[in-house]
Amino acid sequence: MIVNKLRIFFDIDYKTGIEYWIPISEIKIKNMFLATPPGYFKYRRKLNNFIKYGELSPIIIDRNFELVDGYISYLIMKRFNVGKVPVYFQQCVSE
Repeated sequence: MIVNKLRIFFDIDYKTGIEYWIPISEIKIKNMFLATPPGYFKYRRKLNNFIKYGELSPIIIDRNFELVDGYISYLIMKRFNVGKVPVYFQQCVSE
């Protein structure tokens, strides 16, 4: 997509600890998440918390936009067709 081309062109340096909003379609899901679906009760607890309070645990991605943590939050956002989601970038070794 165009976002990938711009990211490569400008070599955007994302900082850790800062919330960024990106299109949910840009997040890549690793096979380890796809291989083991989340537990039903954990998913329902987080879903109910989101419906009641509007809060989710953070979605953490790496520099390649691959999901590192927050798979259930990602699934809930997908379920509600949220276009852009708040994400945090994983801390790089050099930081």
